[in-house]
Amino acid sequence: MIVDGALTIEADGAEVTVTITGNTRTVTYDGSEHSVEGYDVDVNGLPIKVTPRAGLEAKASGTNADTYPMGLTEADFTAESQNYSNIKIVVNDGWLKIDPITDKVTVTVTENKGTLEYDGNEHSVSGYASMTADNALYDNADVAETPTDDWTAKGTDAGEYPVGIKAGDFKNTSGNFTNVEFVIVDGALTITRRGENPESPVTLRAKDSTVVFDGNYHGYVGQTAENLVPGHSVRSAESDFVERTVGLYTDKIDLHDAIIVDADGRDVTRNYVLTYLPGTLEITPYEGEVLVTVTGNNGAFRYDGMIHTVSGYTMEASVPLFTMDDIRFTGDATISKVRPGDYQMGLKTEDFSVENGNFTNVKFTVIDGGMRIYTVRYTVAWMFDTDQMLTGDSPNRYFTSMANYINRSDISLVLHTGNVVADAGDQSQWDVYNNAMQPLYDDENTDVLMIAAEKEAAGGSLFLQQPVREDFREEDLFEDGKGFVHRFCIGEKNVILVGLGADALTEEGYKWAREKFNSEKDASGILMVNTYLLEDMTKDEKIHESALDIEKEIVKACSNVRMVLSSSGGYSSHYEFFYGERKVIAINSDIEAAAKAGYFTQLTFNEDLNILSVTNLCPYTYDFVYNERQAYKECYVLNNVL
Repeated sequence: MIVDGALTIEADGAEVTVTITGNTRTVTYDGSEHSVEGYDVDVNGLPIKVTPRAGLEAKASGTNADTYPMGLTEADFTAESQNYSNIKIVVNDGWLKIDPITDKVTVTVTENKGTLEYDGNEHSVSGYASMTADNALYDNADVAETPTDDWTAKGTDAGEYPVGIKAGDFKNTSGNFTNVEFVIVDGALTITRRGENPESPVTLRAKDSTVVFDGNYHGYVGQTAENLVPGHSVRSAESDFVERTVGLYTDKIDLHDAIIVDADGRDVTRNYVLTYLPGTLEITPYEGEVLVTVTGNNGAFRYDGMIHTVSGYTMEASVPLFTMDDIRFTGDATISKVRPGDYQMGLKTEDFSVENGNFTNVKFTVIDGGMRIYTVRYTVAWMFDTDQMLTGDSPNRYFTSMANYINRSDISLVLHTGNVVADAGDQSQWDVYNNAMQPLYDDENTDVLMIAAEKEAAGGSLFLQQPVREDFREEDLFEDGKGFVHRFCIGEKNVILVGLGADALTEEGYKWAREKFNSEKDASGILMVNTYLLEDMTKDEKIHESALDIEKEIVKACSNVRMVLSSSGGYSSHYEFFYGERKVIAINSDIEAAAKAGYFTQLTFNEDLNILSVTNLCPYTYDFVYNERQAYKECYVLNNVL
């Protein structure tokens, strides 16, 4: 028997190390899953067999930033070798590392916003509408937010109310990103003013108004409003348009600066855009009767040789709302004069009408205005019986000098009584008279009146060819010059002078004289007659018959007669008669003999209405120019005669 021999090689009992190293991988987060698999076995070149555990998956996987190990351990491997009995397994685990994104990521938070029209209620907008990152890998779920009260914008009035989100209200919770910035896009609650949208205006329309003319101004009376918030109203509005004249004023009532208030009276105007629409005013005429009295203005001026003027008028109406502006005047309400006298303005009813259509039934009553120019000295030159000088066709030096003297003196009134020329039928004698008297007639500052002794005596005189002055009225002549009326004033006193010739001492003449005196009872009356008033004023048996008629028919009958002037030759005298408390001065100034030498009587009325009666010899035989004041003889002074 053969016993086989053998070589026994015993296993090495020294420790042998087998190293297993899992694979590793490092990537940057990209939102995708990554993995690493496998491992390396290092047996140091020895015949060692390494066997993994059944089912072992040497793999590491992950998506988010982190380190993911494979989880390999020594237990997951066995190592076998005939040659080594002491094998040590060392495992270095494999891993997957995902690094976070370090580039800046901007997360934009867009606040919510809202726009609506003012309606008086409170509205709000809260939070944000979106959150958007500029890196698509960033997940909004990784944002932690801390809402505050500022995240809600509230408002009632028109305006913009911002949502108050802040960047600090957000925090990044994602490990995949290390540099995240939050940016806020502002949002707001916007309340627009009501009426701002032209398709939905808020209108205030001025109310139309119709009124009857009442003299007042009319215009805005109110308005109607559309599209105001319910419960809101117009507290006030301004309007510039007013009118008082009758008419239709279409779309003329304007509106502006209205104030809108809510139900509690709070001014909410700023919440509105108002559209103003005009209204129409109609003023209809006042149809009642209006009685209008127009009174011309009056003025009194002391004579000073200057022009004085009175103009204008006043008005009084039965209806107070009728004013001066409602009058149309087409006349001339102005009067300008120089010479003493009373002058009428000349206002006539037909000069006045209604200026506008405010009144339809107006009746005018016109009281004329005027002016008085008075003097404190009024001088009368009284010529008489010049027939003793005017006897031929040659100028008489006495008469001519007398006329020239009067013309050169401050004489207001020239009277002529008695016979004028020797032969009234001889025109040549009248020519002498006319030539000498012409300057007096041409002088606008002197009035010339003549009362002839005989009817035919005036036939060739200037008196009828040039009847007195522009203010002499037709009704102030009696039977072509047998009688006349002249008015003047001294200071504030009216004087009326009525003259009657010899042919006018009739029943009709007396009646005419009475009517003149009685028509102006506030004026002091002077009666001038061409006859003896009295042959001897102190002896009843010498009273002339005509004087009794004159006294009975005129002097006694007319309560305002204060003086009688008479002349027809004889002697000069004066006497005072009393009728109750009324005193009448009778003066006879005719001196027949003196008339041949050119005498005339001068009467001077002063402001107190005293009379200075003077017989004055004016023309002399010598040169008139150098001796005009040589002879001046005072006769008598009578006090308070008028």
